[in-house]
Amino acid sequence: MNELLTPVTVGDLELPNRLVMAPMTRNRARGGLVGELTAEYYAQRAAAGLIITEGTQPCVIGQGYLDTPGLHTPAQVSAWRLVTDAVHRRGGRIAVQIMHSGRIGHPCLYPAGELPLAPSAIRSGERLHTPAGLLEHPTPREMTLADIDQAIEDFASAARLAMAAGFDAIGPHRTGLRISPGITYNGMNESDTELLYTQLARALAPHDLAYVHVSENDTREITKLIREHWSGPLILNPHPWRGDEPAGPADGIEALRSGLADAISFGRLWLANPDLPTRIAAGGPYTEADPSTFYGGDHRGYTDYPVLSPSGADR
Repeated sequence: MNELLTPVTVGDLELPNRLVMAPMTRNRARGGLVGELTAEYYAQRAAAGLIITEGTQPCVIGQGYLDTPGLHTPAQVSAWRLVTDAVHRRGGRIAVQIMHSGRIGHPCLYPAGELPLAPSAIRSGERLHTPAGLLEHPTPREMTLADIDQAIEDFASAARLAMAAGFDAIGPHRTGLRISPGITYNGMNESDTELLYTQLARALAPHDLAYVHVSENDTREITKLIREHWSGPLILNPHPWRGDEPAGPADGIEALRSGLADAISFGRLWLANPDLPTRIAAGGPYTEADPSTFYGGDHRGYTDYPVLSPSGADR
């Protein structure tokens, strides 16, 4: 049997397969609210062992991109409840990725026009899409101790609201952490990736997390070190080391067989193949994702990707 299609326990969640839908920003939450289109998007992919949503800000100042969803108001809780109900009706399980964007923000995203917050007042050097076009990220305001305390409370509050919104992976034995060793996105630069993530894995070991989710960035040796020090469930988003080609089922099977991971997350494969377990069981074919529709827009490239018919053809 294909290892990707075997059941696994993550925390106290019983997953019917080891295929996790990775979090992907899609920029279709106008005013910070997900809608019926988003509910259909996730429900179409309910065959995943676990869906992890796009990054969702826990507070106003946590937003870093246009049209990303929040989880800090009653209206947002109600909107997300439409999504979780739709996924549950189709037998799925869904977790929310709570994400504070830190310095990757802009005053134009916030009603009061304040500066984004960060641990240090260091500008990213990158640009972001805004209603006024591409703008430089400003130098963020360095967080005070009070700001840090508030950010912690914002995460805790978002977790409580996630329970009210019907998400599955919140609460004791159901909380995970996502890390991306070696990532250089938005001006990030780690001086000693090996030391940093070895120490992080050691620090996480005593805590009763449901899982650690590792997004590789050409860092397989770092993943092995994390696995050495973290014995709990590990979800791996594998890097295939084949240029720009995204990871595929074979990469996931190899990681499972080697003991490196307990479950495998994919991004583009899920985005373009809502019936991914069926396609893997059939040995393909796999639809290619359309990058022009990744960020923003309507149903095109969002809820209109085909599924396999009984004959094995797309429909």
